[in-house]
Amino acid sequence: MTILRGRSFTARDFDRESGQKAVIANEAFAHYYFGEADPIGQRFGYNAAGDESEIVGVVKDAKHNSLRERAQGAVYGPGFGQRDTTFQLRTAADPTRIIAAVRQAAREIDANLPLYNIKTLAKQVDESLAQERLISALSSFFSFNSSPMR
Repeated sequence: MTILRGRSFTARDFDRESGQKAVIANEAFAHYYFGEADPIGQRFGYNAAGDESEIVGVVKDAKHNSLRERAQGAVYGPGFGQRDTTFQLRTAADPTRIIAAVRQAAREIDANLPLYNIKTLAKQVDESLAQERLISALSSFFSFNSSPMR
């Protein structure tokens, strides 16, 4: 994701003992909560325990589930072991060939970290457009069958 303002995560952000709770917000989140004010350095609470995080960077909005969805406000944190965490990797190699290496690296970090639903970006895009492709195919089929024969 492209950093627009601020910084990316540093090694210190991954240190659970430091107490630092750095997050990176997307444009939609920053605009919704802070308007035109600079969100870098802003703090906000996110749970009933009163824990606060500090925004250290802002990234471009991204679509997470569907190409049709509108950008939702989101914050990204460096925490491992959180429920429903998504990791995205970029590689110059064939993405299907690095899955075993990714699984091994995750096991080295946390042997209990479950990895599931691993797929390439191309596969995600194909799945996201499946409904449009079906409608297009059905429309073509019915328009072909309804055209008068000469």
